[in-house]
Amino acid sequence: MSECTVKLKGIGANKIGVIKALREITPSLGLKEAKDFLDVMPRNVLENVGALIGETALQKLKDAGADVELVVLNSAPEPTTSAKAGAGELSELERLATMCFPNKPDLAVKLKPFEAQYGLHLGWYMGLIKLGLVQG
Repeated sequence: MSECTVKLKGIGANKIGVIKALREITPSLGLKEAKDFLDVMPRNVLENVGALIGETALQKLKDAGADVELVVLNSAPEPTTSAKAGAGELSELERLATMCFPNKPDLAVKLKPFEAQYGLHLGWYMGLIKLGLVQG
């Protein structure tokens, strides 16, 4: 997983919108604190957060009209299915693929792009193949 920092470089024309977005991202800031926060640029809004949180914050601030960038601090490779299994961090699809086809550890990786579109239907299909009810 990657860690990143969301860096605010400018407010843009919609200061009120940026203040609202900033308060949504950092709920601990009150109105005055959010206004004061925007007085000094550039400024880190979020530091050492996960990529998903950083990208979400980046998009909210961009939508509000702010000039913002995402600084990637480190980018670790995605753990393999077997490493995730050892840590107990498998998604439902990965768990089903590992359970149904233990001799094909890369199957879940190959099916990952289809998970959002088909969801657990892939898992059910793998189970039916494993049971021999459907030809794979």
